[in-house]
Amino acid sequence: MPLFDSSDHPQSMRAYLQALDEDDWLRVIESPAAAEYEVAAYLALAGTGPALVFANVPGHTMRVVGNLLPSRERIALGLSTAPNALQKKLVDAIRAPLRGRRADRAPCQQVAVERPDLDTLPIPRFFEHETGPYLTAGAIVARNPDTGGANLSYARLKPLGGNRAMIGIAPNHHLAVFARSARRARGRGCRSP
Repeated sequence: MPLFDSSDHPQSMRAYLQALDEDDWLRVIESPAAAEYEVAAYLALAGTGPALVFANVPGHTMRVVGNLLPSRERIALGLSTAPNALQKKLVDAIRAPLRGRRADRAPCQQVAVERPDLDTLPIPRFFEHETGPYLTAGAIVARNPDTGGANLSYARLKPLGGNRAMIGIAPNHHLAVFARSARRARGRGCRSP
């Protein structure tokens, strides 16, 4: 019996985890691993080794996965291609993007949280001198209030309580430009870094 039900979509996270398991690139850590430092220690020791699923993070019911994409081979597996065809696959996708389509129901909407609180997530704390836990690759979708153009990016996120987070972005990246535009649109002015 597979660890993950990948019946939702062949390119879902569950399908990727199942493919990792079938290729012997997945290890499940059943023993308790604290979000503070222990998850990070396991991931540091894994290097380019297996992806890790932490099934028992004390204080949390959600599993944590990590070390998913440490090599070209694993990135290629996630994109259903061979490592030597990875660059062509990416270039072809950029040249001919698939159109989005609306769905009445989606697997990502199976759980709806009315009042999200980032503090309830098992977010690892990686280093002793950091000020707290961080999402190392949080996906952020933003829209430019001036042009309506959208941006999807990955950034480090530090939970600040409730649904607030500090986002690590460079001053000239799209998210920073969007933030300055949003401040101006609200009439609050903007401090340029």
